[in-house]
Amino acid sequence: QFVFFNPPQVPGVVGQWRGSPDVALLTPENEATLFHARFCRGLDLPADGVAWLGVNWELLPEVIDLCCASGFVVSVPASLRDLSSAPSALLELRPNLQADAKECVQQAMEQVGTCAEYQVRGVGAANEIQRVQSYRAAADRGIPGGQANLGIAYAMGQGVEVDVMASSRWLHRAAARGSEDAEFQLGRLYASHGNPRHFQAAARWFRKAAEHG
Repeated sequence: QFVFFNPPQVPGVVGQWRGSPDVALLTPENEATLFHARFCRGLDLPADGVAWLGVNWELLPEVIDLCCASGFVVSVPASLRDLSSAPSALLELRPNLQADAKECVQQAMEQVGTCAEYQVRGVGAANEIQRVQSYRAAADRGIPGGQANLGIAYAMGQGVEVDVMASSRWLHRAAARGSEDAEFQLGRLYASHGNPRHFQAAARWFRKAAEHG
């Protein structure tokens, strides 16, 4: 009634998939979605069956298109959309040969767009401005990775005007939630002031980042 598959999806790298039997699969160069395509096209589920497919965030648009074209309704489980720092997403597939593929893709990508980690990574952004908008969406919902990335964007002037105060505010919020990137960037921010009074603060943030790995 159900199937789960989390294939290797880094081109040219052998990935170990624990299943029955255990197998080592090599994803060829330039074919990161090879096993996703085989899975979607070869999956034979009963009408009430369900399958879950692990997908790297960057591959989601392509894999969703593949699965919808193969006669599945694709969704992202609501319980997983607020998770951050997840290395990959999980798609839920249900058979529906009557479903419209374009509508399937649109609905699935709308759900993907609400996923915290998708926003943190700015995966769907076409430019720096859109990437910052994605960071802000995650930051506003309290996701540390989004707050850290937004703070870095303000510090670097990437997609927004340089704003040291805004950078510091977002980085402090992220650091308070345990973001190592934010701690390191705060160290850089304080060190860049060139004021000896800030050097101790810079050292303190660098130390915190080092202690957290």
